[in-house]
Parts: sequence; C-alpha cells; structure tokens
Amino acid sequence: MTQTPVRETPASHKPERIFRAPHGLSASIFRNTVEKDGQQTAWYKVSLQRTYRDGNEFKTTTILGRDELLAAAHLLTQAYAYITETEREEAEE
Repeated sequence: MTQTPVRETPASHKPERIFRAPHGLSASIFRNTVEKDGQQTAWYKVSLQRTYRDGNEFKTTTILGRDELLAAAHLLTQAYAYITETEREEAEE
C-alpha cells in the first residue's frame, strides 16, 4: 500500500473545513486567495484521505478500498456543497 508522507502544514494554510466519515476517511477543504486589481479571488481545493493505525503510529493514504468508496463519495458531495454555498455567499457580499 502506498503511503503519503506526513508533512507539517503552515498555520496560514490549514484546512478551512474538514468533513469526516467512519474508518478514518476525511475530506479537507483548502481555500486559496489571490489579490488582483484590488479584489480578492478565492478558489478551493479538496484533499481526500484515509488515516489508519500501523502499530502505534498513525499514517495516511489516498488509496481506498471498495467498501470505502460510497463514504468517500458522500464526503466529496459534502465538500462540493460547502464550496458552492461559500462561493454563492461570497458573491452576494
């Protein structure tokens, strides 16, 4: 199984929102912004991963089994709904 190395995330770039499901699945939403012509523009990225325990150590992977796919789809649906709602609210401001 391929493992994703654990990296420290700078405090300025923590996930804006995390959706979790059983079996260690999570979808993290990251908000990125850029200022152009005096206006801030935001875009979003989603990271889907599964956390598991290997002995006393916790590890993460992006490889999912068949039984995790529906839960992952549900997490991605929640992430999509959150992003589209957030973008709609920002557009109204």
